[in-house]
Amino acid sequence: MLRYGHEMNGSCYPWADGVNGNAPGDFAAVWRHVHDVVTAAGATNVSWVWSPNIPYTGSTPLDGLYPGAVYVDAVALDGYNWGTSAGWSTWQSPAALFDSGLAQLRALAPGKQITIAEPRRPRSGDRRRSGTPPKWPTWQSNPTSPVLSGSTSSRRPTGASTARQPPPAPSPGH
Repeated sequence: MLRYGHEMNGSCYPWADGVNGNAPGDFAAVWRHVHDVVTAAGATNVSWVWSPNIPYTGSTPLDGLYPGAVYVDAVALDGYNWGTSAGWSTWQSPAALFDSGLAQLRALAPGKQITIAEPRRPRSGDRRRSGTPPKWPTWQSNPTSPVLSGSTSSRRPTGASTARQPPPAPSPGH
């Protein structure tokens, strides 16, 4: 599965529309071009995953970024719950964070596999300073959405080091 150009609806990455001189529609056009180049090279083992961040105030509307059903095999959604780790954020339930974006994915890509690619919340040290989070691991392993085919976990095994992996700086939409 190739999750090419993830979170293209924000402004964190140079491939996003409106960033780095990219005009509206450039992301979808580049996606189709890269897909066509890979296909023309004879690659038959690539599954294309289109994966925006959860829609938020100021993000680029998803419908202008979707390259089209023939260019996408599955869709995914990234979402970050910052809790009370920043002045602009509060704890949100998984449903509050993801439901609107999942509804948009279902409308844009009917019949496509839907996955939560990056479900994140502050690390355990941040949680102690930031209040009590909703029950995310339970939600991830038993999603309530009948169209959700899976999710990945951001949880590390007990004792895993995070020393070389500092958390990203939070932003309102990310």
